[in-house]
Amino acid sequence: MKSKTHFKKYIPALVAFTLGAACLVGAVYADPRHTNAKDWITATDAIQTAKKSVNAEPIEVDLEYEMNEPRYEVTMIQEDSKVFEVVVHARTGDVILTQNIPYDRDDEREERFENTQWYTAVHQGKYLTLEQAISKVDMPIGTRIISVDIDQELGQPVYEIEMRTPMGVKQEVTLSAAE
Repeated sequence: MKSKTHFKKYIPALVAFTLGAACLVGAVYADPRHTNAKDWITATDAIQTAKKSVNAEPIEVDLEYEMNEPRYEVTMIQEDSKVFEVVVHARTGDVILTQNIPYDRDDEREERFENTQWYTAVHQGKYLTLEQAISKVDMPIGTRIISVDIDQELGQPVYEIEMRTPMGVKQEVTLSAAE
């Protein structure tokens, strides 16, 4: 009987600890920079804007911050394997910068080959386009795409998609790029 009474006096402390831990976890996952994100353009909007700026195939998109301003960096490739980055302001939808990205000398041959291979597969309908990949992801209302990157997993082409829910929780999805 005495042990039950002894345990009961710790219940309020245990409840307080549990609630405190839950608040801490929420604070760790929340990103205050996303508080007004509902007014921003989407990753798909940024991709469409980038396509109007450069005649190329978008292969990756990332939501970044420069001087505390949100912007989408859309990586695009042309048929001749030239790579461009188009930076689109996430609040206004305006193109901030368009630049040709030179290949790193050490990785140039392999990277050019991979980019050309990806471009060709997308244009032959073998791989999903970036927009098609995003449209296939089941996202809760208010969820924002943070990044979509191309990769190989077990020798298969994939899109790695990172999202943030309205509660600030990061989610990652890997989607086969093959049609």
